[in-house]
Parts: sequence; C-alpha cells; structure tokens
Amino acid sequence: MNAKSKLEVSQLRYQEERRHLLMDAAAEVIARQGLRSTTMDDISALLGMTKIVLYRTFGSKDQLIVSILERVTEALLSIDSRQIEKYGDRLHRYLEVSRKYENSMRILLLQSPYDEKYNKQYKKLSRQLVKRTMERVEQRQEAGKTECSLDVKFVSESIVSFVLASISRWLKHGKRNQDNEFVQWMLVSRAAMENPGMVKADDG
Repeated sequence: MNAKSKLEVSQLRYQEERRHLLMDAAAEVIARQGLRSTTMDDISALLGMTKIVLYRTFGSKDQLIVSILERVTEALLSIDSRQIEKYGDRLHRYLEVSRKYENSMRILLLQSPYDEKYNKQYKKLSRQLVKRTMERVEQRQEAGKTECSLDVKFVSESIVSFVLASISRWLKHGKRNQDNEFVQWMLVSRAAMENPGMVKADDG
C-alpha cells in the first residue's frame, strides 16, 4: 500500500469515527427530547459546532435519525445471526449492544415504534427476530427440547415482544450491576412462554 492509499484509508477511518461520534451525541439529545421535538440546532449546540457540519455529514435531520436507528438495528441483528448455543448468552449479547448504544436503543424501542415516519427499522428488527425465533422454536420442537403446543408464530411474536419491551424498561430503570440478574429473570420468563406447562396456573 503506497503513501497515498494509506492516507486515504486513514481519512476514511477518521470520517467514519467522526460520523459515529456525531450519531452518539445526536442520540443523546433525541433520547431526551424526542424524535419530533429535537432540532439540528439542539444537536449542534450540544456538540459546540455549527449545524452545517451535521448537514454535510448526514444531509438532513431525517437521514441522521435513520442512520442512528440503522446502526443499532444492524448491531442487534448481527448478534442474533451468530450461532450461539445458550439463549442466556444471546440475551447477554443483546444487552451488551443495548448498553453500548443506550440512547439509540431508547429511541429505537421507546420512540420509533409509535412514529410512522421513523418506525421502519423497529419493524425490520421485530420481523427478523420473530422469523429467527420461529426457526429456533421449531428446531427445539423437532429435537424434543420443548413441549409447546401453541402456535409457533404466536409464541415467537410473544417472546420477541417481551424481550424488546423488557430491555427497553431495563435500560430506563435497571442498574448495570444487576444485568446478570435481569438476564436470569428473562431466561425464566422466556422458558415459561415457550413451555407454559412448566408453570402452574393460579386462578387466585
């Protein structure tokens, strides 16, 4: 690699790092003020720079928000696509991504689902997770590892909805030093959803 190529690679790396830093800062403001209420002026004020830099980097506020949501969605889907033997390890990986992009996750899970303009990434995440969860439940059924007789799609949609809702609430109310306990609680709850017969119903 010649000197010019090294310089180009270095510049591209710097631009990408800068782009991520801008997204992190923007996500902090948006998570606090809301998708619709936050302006490019608000974000630039936090960064201590003119909003021209934001427009040059992202083009518009909408594209900035889409970039934030795409980044965290792809990070979660990438984790979920890996061959992970234990579901507890998968949940830990979800939580690691959620902690790394905490403000972005707040936007994705707490704000974007209810905004027709920005809910595309949330829908993509939910759809992909449900599809993969269905495949895993079916594999467990074939292997005799679950006795669930309920509709697989219903169970999978319920599991995904539960996991995403629980993570969103944990990010808001939970403590980092209790993340392990949270994952254990999620494991027990998820197992009960897949195998309702293991839990004795109490009508009282």
